[in-house]
Amino acid sequence: MLFARAMVDSGVDVIAISDPTATGEILGPRAFSEYALRYLNDLADQIHQLGVPVIMHICGDISSVEGLVAQLHTDATSTDAAVNLAKFKARHPQVTTMGNTSTYTLQFGSAEQVFRHTRQLVQQGVDIIAPACGLSTSTPLSNIQALTNAAKES
Repeated sequence: MLFARAMVDSGVDVIAISDPTATGEILGPRAFSEYALRYLNDLADQIHQLGVPVIMHICGDISSVEGLVAQLHTDATSTDAAVNLAKFKARHPQVTTMGNTSTYTLQFGSAEQVFRHTRQLVQQGVDIIAPACGLSTSTPLSNIQALTNAAKES
């Protein structure tokens, strides 16, 4: 919490938390509920008390913990490209979804592929368009621009 407070004191507008180990593939539902959900929600609640929104990124396939992920106390939930966000959003319309343009496609695909995929995410109702699990330093600028343009045009 000290780090979050220091960030807020420095003027951040939002805090994003990435948890690469809270995926259902690693923890499964029981451990996710007992160890991840409880503590991630506690952290998000404390950050909210500082007056800033929270984005939570959960890596990997969340299918075994999907209902639990929908219970996160966050302002947006970001997922890996392995997750079908359209289906997740349909089952959990109260969740603000974020993602999940494939990091691989962003780095190695063509600008047209990135544009088409991103436009499809917007059409499917994804709320916030973003890379799925980060952005490689070798991602071509044209692909980043394609992602941005597709989001703006949709």
